[in-house]
Amino acid sequence: MRKRRPPFTLVLSTLVAAAAITIALADRGSSHPTGTGHPPTVGIGSSTACVTTAAEAQSDDRSAIVLNATASAPVRVSEQATGPNGVAIVTRSEVVTARIKADEPVEVKRTTDASARACARGESSTAARTTALRAAYARARAAAHALAVRQAAASLSRLIHGEYPTVLADAKSRAAARAHELAVQASITLAAKAAAEARQRAGT
Repeated sequence: MRKRRPPFTLVLSTLVAAAAITIALADRGSSHPTGTGHPPTVGIGSSTACVTTAAEAQSDDRSAIVLNATASAPVRVSEQATGPNGVAIVTRSEVVTARIKADEPVEVKRTTDASARACARGESSTAARTTALRAAYARARAAAHALAVRQAAASLSRLIHGEYPTVLADAKSRAAARAHELAVQASITLAAKAAAEARQRAGT
């Protein structure tokens, strides 16, 4: 016949089992965060950010097409006089020259854009992003300006070469017109001198 366990032993076993269940439940509950803690903070604390942005820049380039054009015009006049010494004919001639200087300003403007990337650290993600954005914008603007300068210089050179023949032709035309004016004035003076000499030779 089996002996029955004393009542005290049964009660103690029951208490030990209940305590074990309580500890297990407590451990299980502690594995999940409670709703009484503070929510995580966003954007605070040392952080690194990288930003890519674009910028625009403009460059003006100026120069001038400077050249000289020359035109010549021959002048020839003959005057005749009759007198005691007979008929005298005097011819006078010369070449007049006109010089014209052309100074035509030329200008080009070029606007370009460029992109750049920069990274920065800051006390927060916002601060890091702001610093990175400023650095990226400065780099992009510098790159855009350098590109605009190169393009403006190249465009100015093409413009000068393209406009040079027109400016030269205009200067030559104005020089020829000026030479004609000088020739007309010179012919009047030469005619007067030739006539005086012809009368002198003719004896009048």
